Amino acid sequence: EIHDALITLSENVSSDAAIRHEAQTLATQICDFEFIVTLVICYDILHQVNIVSKSMQSINMDLNSAVTLLDSCINYIRKYRVSGFERTLVDAKQLAENLDVDAVFVDKRVRRKKRAIMYETPDEIMTDPHERFKICVFNVILDKADVSLNERFKQLKFFEETWGFLFKLKDLPIVSELEKLCQNLETQLSDDTDQDINGKELCVELQSVSSLFPKDVNTPLETLNFIRKNNLENTLPNVWIALRILLTIPITVASGERSFSKLKLIKTYLRSSMTQERLNSLALLSIENELISEVDISNKVKEFADMK
Repeated sequence: EIHDALITLSENVSSDAAIRHEAQTLATQICDFEFIVTLVICYDILHQVNIVSKSMQSINMDLNSAVTLLDSCINYIRKYRVSGFERTLVDAKQLAENLDVDAVFVDKRVRRKKRAIMYETPDEIMTDPHERFKICVFNVILDKADVSLNERFKQLKFFEETWGFLFKLKDLPIVSELEKLCQNLETQLSDDTDQDINGKELCVELQSVSSLFPKDVNTPLETLNFIRKNNLENTLPNVWIALRILLTIPITVASGERSFSKLKLIKTYLRSSMTQERLNSLALLSIENELISEVDISNKVKEFADMK
């Protein structure tokens, strides 16, 4: 469709000559088989990344699930690098047939790199255009995607290594390993002499609660609600604190972005002289609209009137 639109634009005699020339040039470049293959490669990669991105923006996404999704995405890219090139060519040939393009790689002249030192061994020239495209384009794109994903989510994986064992309260590691994990968590939650939890006590509490919770309590949120419902905060203080901190770790900034997007609905030109306090209050009402819908406004108005 894009190719046909460019051809139509280039044949439109009423259009500017520069625009017609640019449209014709773009249409010619689109019909290059290397471009089509690259397009298929990028689509396959970005389609997989988009699935993970959309899933991670869910308000119910937790740390363990996010890391699992990222690992699956990275594994997909690594498998795609090993065995995906031939499948890519099949898809690209179908697109090439629709455009009446020869599904072959054009043998282009390769510029030789000038040697800085005369005794350097000259680079081996790849005469096969198929193999040259695979090594110089396909492998490079996949390698950069792999490195980018690992670098971008290195911090998230570090959090998972620190907190991951709290997602498996029914299947805790052996005592020696559990003690190391709890001690590491204590270190991460310490500031000089101030500590949020005690690692040794946390280890003891986790061993005792693994058989205490019913079968339907599996996730950290369900565990936290169970502790709250049964007034076990003082009995399991370290588990209580650790789970509360764990559940406040943001997976993405999507929730924060959605909160900021409320501002354009609140601060309109009709409210240009609004004070900061009123803006904060209106923003809170808008962001927490689900909770507000459960509140009996008439009673609150009466209480406010009585106070005044």
